[in-house]
Amino acid sequence: MLQHLPLFVLGNDKVDSRYDETAGLTELKSLDHLRGELCIQSLENVRAVALESTEAILKGKQYLQSLRLNWWDLEANRSQDAELVMEGLQPHPNLKELYIYGYGGVRFPSWMMNNDLGLSLQNLARIEIRRCDRCQDLPPFGQLPSLELLKLQDLTAVVYINESSSATDPFFPSLKRLELYELPNLKGWWRRDGTEEQVLSVPSFPCLSEFLIMGCHNLTSLQLPPSPCFSQLELEHCMNLKTLILPPFPCLSKLDISDCPELRSFLLPSSPCLSKLDISECLNLTSLELHSCPRLSELHICGCPNLTSLQLPSFPSLEELNLDNVSQELLLQLMFVSSSLKSVSISRIDDLISLSSEGLRCLTSLNNLLINDCHSLMHLSQGIQHLTALKGLRILQCRELDLSDKEDDDDTPFQGLRSLHHLHIQYIPKLVSLPKGLLQVTSLQSLTIGDCSGLATLPDWIGSLTSLKELQISDCPKLKSLPEEIRCLSTLQTLRISLCRHLSERCQMEIGEDWPKISHVQKFTSMVSDRLLVIWTPALLSHSSPPSTIHFR
Repeated sequence: MLQHLPLFVLGNDKVDSRYDETAGLTELKSLDHLRGELCIQSLENVRAVALESTEAILKGKQYLQSLRLNWWDLEANRSQDAELVMEGLQPHPNLKELYIYGYGGVRFPSWMMNNDLGLSLQNLARIEIRRCDRCQDLPPFGQLPSLELLKLQDLTAVVYINESSSATDPFFPSLKRLELYELPNLKGWWRRDGTEEQVLSVPSFPCLSEFLIMGCHNLTSLQLPPSPCFSQLELEHCMNLKTLILPPFPCLSKLDISDCPELRSFLLPSSPCLSKLDISECLNLTSLELHSCPRLSELHICGCPNLTSLQLPSFPSLEELNLDNVSQELLLQLMFVSSSLKSVSISRIDDLISLSSEGLRCLTSLNNLLINDCHSLMHLSQGIQHLTALKGLRILQCRELDLSDKEDDDDTPFQGLRSLHHLHIQYIPKLVSLPKGLLQVTSLQSLTIGDCSGLATLPDWIGSLTSLKELQISDCPKLKSLPEEIRCLSTLQTLRISLCRHLSERCQMEIGEDWPKISHVQKFTSMVSDRLLVIWTPALLSHSSPPSTIHFR
């Protein structure tokens, strides 16, 4: 008595000529003791002329929990045959999961479209329908009393989710997660005669927790109803969405709005549980109004260069702020919203010339700061010295930034960074020498300098960085030697030099002029060119072979 048949592949007599007979649907009819999951694959191989009886093939399988119906060859998938086949695949009411892929019919079968769907599939908890390009009308899934997850993907002909908006119709009493992906012609939830406006006004789901919508290009407005359980909304790649209307959600914890270039304004009502807000690639967004978000810990705004009008509350719990391709005005406003910030990332703010000293004074809890690709940034403000809790600082690709010390100024922004452990400076062509304020940063453990074409020397005081464990220098062609004081770095464990031709030559093992200065380093790596790597480690001295390894790549 066969109880487990996870995969049943329907053969093609013309293709599988090695066999006298190939598997047919009728062979499943008597297997009523199947349990667990059944996947019927290559349903496109069933032709109408070959169907003797497709009735009740699956209806008697009361122990089956999950059913997958797959049409793999979409080109060979004839609509009429697919509809006839689908009529005979009605499962038992005990089924809990139904997956349909590649169905080529124009209409779903009668057993899915009738008004008794809530009775015939009363235990169904999960439905996924993908690549059913010809179907325009969907079954009344809202009748299903046990449905918890509904996923619709790549349904190019679907215009409406439901035919009517009758108040007497049951609407997903148990639905927890709703996913709508790549429904390019979707206009709304209900069909409204005489209405041209393409509004997705979603019905009120008592248990809905997560709503994900992506690639619904025909939508111009999205309106969500109040929901006591709603916790996550992800809205992405809806190219014509202009209006987003959200009610207060008492349990909303994550909101992600991405790649909606026509969205111009956004109002978020009070969200007491919101912890993460991500708004990205909304090029025409000009206005953002946020009400109370006392638990907001992560705020990411990227690719919104026109966003200048803001109404923001204070964020007492905000710890992470990520700003990328936004205006300087937005940056200045957000630097004052929370003193609890621990991580700030600033990237591609083209009109940023200098950081606000007053704003930096507020960041007393900041641990990590990234400044990246800000090509107009000319100098760091003195406010940097107030970041006394800062542990990691990365300054990357700021071609106008001048970190040089002023002749008449004994103070530098770096002198107050007494907790700094990691400093990374990359592509700062105007860097001629390291800021002398670093002399006082004895907590520094890792220093990385890369692609700084103007750097000619390292300062003698580098030997005072008594906690330094790792030093990396790359693509600094003018840097030709190391200072004598580098011998004093007794804690230095790793030294990496790459694409610095003259410096690499002076640091050659045993024969380089600077070799005695660095011979105490536990691991030395030199990239002589982009193809030659030399690695030195004292551990190799215990071997009979020369104490170096050369890799060609």
